[in-house]
Amino acid sequence: MMKIVIVHYNTPRLTMALLGSLLKNGIDKNIIVFENSDSLPLNAQNVFDYDLLDNTQGQIIDFNKEIEILNKENAMTQEKINSEMNGVRYGSVKHALTIQWLIDNLNEDFFLLDSDILIKKDFRQIADISKMTVGDCTAYRILPFLLYLNPKKIKENKVNFFDRRNIHPFHVGYANDTGGSFFRECKNVGKDYQLLNLDEYYVHYGSGSWRSFFTRDKSWYQANRDIDDKAFLCLNKKLFM
Repeated sequence: MMKIVIVHYNTPRLTMALLGSLLKNGIDKNIIVFENSDSLPLNAQNVFDYDLLDNTQGQIIDFNKEIEILNKENAMTQEKINSEMNGVRYGSVKHALTIQWLIDNLNEDFFLLDSDILIKKDFRQIADISKMTVGDCTAYRILPFLLYLNPKKIKENKVNFFDRRNIHPFHVGYANDTGGSFFRECKNVGKDYQLLNLDEYYVHYGSGSWRSFFTRDKSWYQANRDIDDKAFLCLNKKLFM
C-alpha cells in the first residue's frame, strides 16, 4: 500500500489534527512522519500509528551544514543571513531539501502532506503511476499541501524538487517558494505530470506548517478562529483560541 509522508516542524497540534482527519477518513496505515522539529516534536505514537523518521538532531539531513554550504554558493551576506534567521529560518530550504531526500531515498510512490491541512475525504485514488506527480498548483508552483510523487518517473525525467539557487531566501519571490522550481522543471519536461484542483480533498490553513502557537505567531491562530470547518475544530478544540 502506498505510503503517506507528513513533514513536521514544531506544530504538533496541527499535525495531530491532520492525523486525526486521516483516521476519520479510513487512512491509518503506512503513514510516515519526517520529524524536522527543533523545539516542539510530535511525540504522538501513543495515539496514532505512524513510522518516524527522526531528524531532530540532523541525523538524516544536517541542515546546518547544508545551509552553510548554500549560503556560500549564493553569496549570502551576514546581514541577509541574520534577517533570514530572525524570520522563517530557511523554512523553504529545509522543506524542499526534505522532499528531495524523500524522492531520492524512498524509491516508491508516496503522497506528501503538509502538516497544516485537514483531510476531507480519501484522496488515494488520484495516484497515477504513469505520472511524475499529481497535485494542485498556482500560476507559479506545484503546491506541497497534498501531492502524489513518483520517484521512479521523476528520476527518469531528471527532474529535481530542490534547486540550490532558485529558492527563498537565495532567490526571493513566490515562484521560489517550496514547489516553484519543481513546477518549472516539470513544465520544461512537458509531460508526465498532472495538475488538478484538489479542494474537495483538503482544507489548507495557510502558512500554519511553520508557525508556532506558543511564540510570536499566536496572532495567526487568533486571526483564524473563524475558519468555517467545524470538523477541524472538533478534532482539536483547543487549537484556535
